[in-house]
Amino acid sequence: KDQFEGIFSDGSHHMLVVSGGTVEYSSGDGVINSVANGNGYSAGANFEFALTQDRIYGSNAVNPAVVYDRSTSYGGVSYSAPRIKTMGAQAPSSAPTAGAPTAGGNVPNGSHTYKVTFLYYDFEESNGSPSSGVQTAGAGNNTIPLTTIPIGGYGVTARKIYRDDNDGVWLFLAEIS
Repeated sequence: KDQFEGIFSDGSHHMLVVSGGTVEYSSGDGVINSVANGNGYSAGANFEFALTQDRIYGSNAVNPAVVYDRSTSYGGVSYSAPRIKTMGAQAPSSAPTAGAPTAGGNVPNGSHTYKVTFLYYDFEESNGSPSSGVQTAGAGNNTIPLTTIPIGGYGVTARKIYRDDNDGVWLFLAEIS
């Protein structure tokens, strides 16, 4: 068994126990609890852990590194806590939908595509999503509506929207929750 005790900024303690490829925890009451997404790890590999910014990071050098988090909400979406997530900033897997241009707006004349990134824990930005379909603004129709903007998952605190003006340069437009 691998064990690690994390002491968080609010004074609470969580003892992580890894046994048989499963991560469990105790908060000091003697009860061993399951962790969301806490199973499926190589049983024979030893875990190493570190605590920073009220999260426990761990790796066994066989499976992808993980983060153990007690947060119950990100980006307005509620989650059961604690839970484990693969470390890193997973990029959106789907593109936003760029609708046909409509009257008004200030999108420059020409062809445009859009991408979205996820912002994790308010500071780690993912790579971009696939590009939207091309839309061409002009003749007073300089508003391009975006729909089906990927939402993200656990740890995503915001989304960033970028536009390419058909020149290969992605321009940051907005950050949304």
